[in-house]
Amino acid sequence: MSRRRTPSGSVKNGPLVVALTLMAIFSQGIANAQSSNGYVVGGVGSYGSKLISQAAIGGEKVFGNGIGAGGELGFVAGHTSFGFVSLNGYYHLVHNGAAQKVDPFVTGGFTGAFDFFAAASGGNIGFGLHYWFLRHLGARAEFRDIVFPGASPGANVWGFRGGIAFR
Repeated sequence: MSRRRTPSGSVKNGPLVVALTLMAIFSQGIANAQSSNGYVVGGVGSYGSKLISQAAIGGEKVFGNGIGAGGELGFVAGHTSFGFVSLNGYYHLVHNGAAQKVDPFVTGGFTGAFDFFAAASGGNIGFGLHYWFLRHLGARAEFRDIVFPGASPGANVWGFRGGIAFR
């Protein structure tokens, strides 16, 4: 089997399996728990100084005191296209739960990028906010930066994303 290199030049496949398994575990019960939320986002950004678009679906479980964990599955489309899965920690700056209309957060964690032939490991960091129009429906806006350490210059995928959130 021919192996092609991904954004970081890596050909490791193991992290992808672990990431997908953990994402499935974290996403259980997102629709039922009040301290959880899901989202669908899209946006634009840059990868290697070229314009890209992003789309993702994800969810998060908030455990208490603003601390949460979540997962995301997404796709980057541009001059080099690939899928990604992220497992993140979250910190919500306001702790009033469902009663809060504006919910700012910071996030960061592991990201695995993959295409049909290879996979690479990296990390991500971001910040954003939810604005809850209704108890169970809101808007999400965020900035997210995915970095592949040790890769050639330009292995930095950033984007401004927006979409809907539900809890």
